[in-house]
Amino acid sequence: ADGYLETLAAKARARSWASGQVVFQRGDRAEELIILASGLVRLSLITEEGREVTVRMATAGDLFGELAVLDGAPRSTDATAITPVKGFTIARGEIWNLVDASPSFRRAVISGLCSRLRQTTSQLESIALMSIETRVARLFHHLAIDRRKEGSRIEVDLPYSQGELASLVGATRPKVNQALAQLIEQGALTRTKVGYSCHLKRLAEIAQLDER
Repeated sequence: ADGYLETLAAKARARSWASGQVVFQRGDRAEELIILASGLVRLSLITEEGREVTVRMATAGDLFGELAVLDGAPRSTDATAITPVKGFTIARGEIWNLVDASPSFRRAVISGLCSRLRQTTSQLESIALMSIETRVARLFHHLAIDRRKEGSRIEVDLPYSQGELASLVGATRPKVNQALAQLIEQGALTRTKVGYSCHLKRLAEIAQLDER
């Protein structure tokens, strides 16, 4: 590597957002990308009927807002802090200075964009081809892996509403509730006071994933 990570770290600015605070809105000019250190951010759209659709949830370690920074277009989604959030911002100009100066950074940017495209393709594939139960299992497995501790079970505090869960997996709220009941019955999930306890191996089997 040619030191671009150190350069980015030196240019990053620490930021925090309160629960419920807007990080950016659709149509805003993109001046910076955000790297999430802690908390949860919802990226969403408002339909013509006024319904909010969750595109994805950003968790600790995720980067978001990069597409508009790279192509100069306005923000394509709203971003809202669901919990208290801490993160870092890097200005658009700093990103492009590195793109121009660093071949390894350019390769990393291309790799990141390809990864985002693959995630989108995988999400569309799961909506089109997989059962609701499998989709919900994949979502919980992703959340659990992000918060993984020792052992096969991990409590996941789920700050999503039933409607948000439904929009994330492309299903109706009643069908998502049925899928949750099935996952609980099969031992993949257990309800807790803070959300759910996940059995990673069982979730991976139902989600048709290799357990990591």
